[in-house]
Amino acid sequence: MQIAISRWWGRHVIDVHLINRIAGTALDIIIMSALATLSLTVISDNFLPFMLLALSGIVWNVLGFLFLAPRLIPKYWFENGIPNFGQSMGMTVTGMLLFRMTDPDNRSGGLENFGYKQLLFEPIVGGGLFTASALTLIAQFGAPTMLVITASLMIGWMFFGLLIVAPTAS
Repeated sequence: MQIAISRWWGRHVIDVHLINRIAGTALDIIIMSALATLSLTVISDNFLPFMLLALSGIVWNVLGFLFLAPRLIPKYWFENGIPNFGQSMGMTVTGMLLFRMTDPDNRSGGLENFGYKQLLFEPIVGGGLFTASALTLIAQFGAPTMLVITASLMIGWMFFGLLIVAPTAS
């Protein structure tokens, strides 16, 4: 939209500060809506499995953020890694909120970097093809087989990032 408006009517038509305020307000509304839809009775009925999954997920995300982000993202690793950490901890909007708190003026370019990553991530994992077919794949091949496949993919991408992408990014 911005490119089309700038080309037809000129850049003076778009008020960047107003756009940022609208985006910030939309982010606040999304966060409040997400929190309002939580079902506390479901969580309390399944408290032990929920706690085990939550704690293991938190440990994995924190270790992944503190160990992998500085190695995979040489410049502004914290600012560029925090949106992914927030997304891994719950939702994309959580990552955006953490990013806005960390780098409100987007001096690191992390917002654009996160957006580029989302182009590949969302259609496949973030509610996309794999997410939609996960239960069918588990029913077809079994949970242990799918665990081995997904763990192998994760390790492969991790080594790809550490050995191929990170050295070329510095």
